[in-house]
Amino acid sequence: MNVGYALRRIAEKWDDPRWRRYQVLDQFVSRAHPFIYRDGGISVVEEDWDHLIVLDACRADLFEEVADLDEFDEYRRVTSNASNTTPWTRKNFAGRTLGDTVYVTANPVTSKVAPNAFHELREVWIDGYDPEHHTILPEPVVEETRDAQADHGDKRLVAHFVQPHMPFVPRPDLVYRTHWRPGDVKSPEPDPPNNIWHALELGEVDREEVWEGYRENLEYVLDDAIELARELPGRSVIMSDHGNMLGERTIPPIRVFGHPPGLRCPELVTVPWAVIDSGERPEIVAESANSRTQYGTQAIKRRLHDLGYVG
Repeated sequence: MNVGYALRRIAEKWDDPRWRRYQVLDQFVSRAHPFIYRDGGISVVEEDWDHLIVLDACRADLFEEVADLDEFDEYRRVTSNASNTTPWTRKNFAGRTLGDTVYVTANPVTSKVAPNAFHELREVWIDGYDPEHHTILPEPVVEETRDAQADHGDKRLVAHFVQPHMPFVPRPDLVYRTHWRPGDVKSPEPDPPNNIWHALELGEVDREEVWEGYRENLEYVLDDAIELARELPGRSVIMSDHGNMLGERTIPPIRVFGHPPGLRCPELVTVPWAVIDSGERPEIVAESANSRTQYGTQAIKRRLHDLGYVG
């Protein structure tokens, strides 16, 4: 290792928060932090449910702040087995034969990582995309889930919403995307923030305001999720794939923002598990797992880019 070069590189790049994040977080923290790459967490397919409603990127303490926990027949915190949707999908669904499950998804990650795992895959992320809000709103997910239940009443059903994952629909003032249109760029800097977590890291917005936007985005989806859970016959669980970090420290002085993969910090992997029992449970029948994505790699990458996952 060329120590002189390394020191010069650090001196040149240290003021760039993204460089610090990807170099220090990935190269140092990933080798030292006790939560890194530790196995553990629930396997959702092994749990007891007929319908699983996934609120993307919803940490448990946020859920408990917004939801009336008395509405649920059971509530507990659980540990996710990943801190990011891609590894969560891979660990829970990819490579399995789930002929008893229909997956309705607003998140293209499902189509990328586990398109062949289910009896049927319903991809709301393509036609349900709202260009005004740069995301998939709850309504098309609810409608497609109702249709899926009507068509497959003898299957387990997963409904994967985008919210409260960014962008924060009720707070357009907190939407940062450099790759949408030139008019969307909020920062006069030559390298403006490309999402709310980067803006928070740069100090362009404060933590309290981001938490409020995060909270409002959960409020925006939660009533729809609970109403859907009450409509579906049997045992429905509202949960999340992972959480978010709003600058909490890992190894001092490293702060983490958003939901990078590989970390096992509580803010990222402690998620809600809220149960609603509605009438007689359906008899679940396993058939063939013949699902497939209707869209090619470029369409999936483009929509991931639209949602802020890529680029």
